[in-house]
Amino acid sequence: MKIELYLVPEDIHGKAIKIFLQKNNLKFHEIITNDINELEQVTRRKLPEKISILKVTYSHSIHVQEGFNEHFMNQNILEHIKKYNARLI
Repeated sequence: MKIELYLVPEDIHGKAIKIFLQKNNLKFHEIITNDINELEQVTRRKLPEKISILKVTYSHSIHVQEGFNEHFMNQNILEHIKKYNARLI
């Protein structure tokens, strides 16, 4: 399992995601960007504005979340790690 945070420096969502990941001792790769084209490539859709993106790569799929969503992070990251004893790379 691999976690990548595409962090837009001025975005409060990105700061909240980073705090959540650090608080839960989750290893992640941080990519700082202001390039909306790069963000759109990650989400594979047109974005109305720059927003931080969380990309989680599992052995079987990839999940992308725009902005901070604590429910997504609890369900799709923390519970997945506990249920499958997943290791972060």
